[in-house]
Amino acid sequence: MPTPKVLNKLNDKDRLRFRAKKGDAALAILSVLKSGPRNGYEITQEIKNRTQNVWNISTGTVYPALENLSFEGLVTDSFETQGLFQKDVWKLTSEGVKRLEKQEYDERQLWALFGVDKSGYELNPSTSGTPESLLTRETEKLLEAIELVRRNRPDLVKDLASRVLPEMTKTFYSLLAK
Repeated sequence: MPTPKVLNKLNDKDRLRFRAKKGDAALAILSVLKSGPRNGYEITQEIKNRTQNVWNISTGTVYPALENLSFEGLVTDSFETQGLFQKDVWKLTSEGVKRLEKQEYDERQLWALFGVDKSGYELNPSTSGTPESLLTRETEKLLEAIELVRRNRPDLVKDLASRVLPEMTKTFYSLLAK
């Protein structure tokens, strides 16, 4: 999935074409549950919040994924009474925590596609270091993001990326002229 800035260039029809890859929903759910137990609706809302509503994940995706994760022993559920209602609340098991630790790189990359870190905070370039070290670090991040798009995203996203990169190249050449 592209970052929100890239997605804003799409019309509403193209926005509907974006789909998560297999396993992205499960990874996002595990990541959200790392911060504490939640019900399915709260998980859905947290994913939408973290992605600035770019990923319009539905409870129809979340609940089956939760059932699969439960079958794998990565999450467990219990009923909690809140007022007159009972809510099915999900939490990570120790196996779920271990799985997230093994998939930490994938988890970071999943959220980075939306321009946020694993906690949902916007990714900003670090302000520490020399200008050269900052440029090197950001160049490495850009190359990693380009490679992820090239290998893992649908043709629509690749097409968008191929339109954004020439603009970036022109910008860098204009910096050389200064």
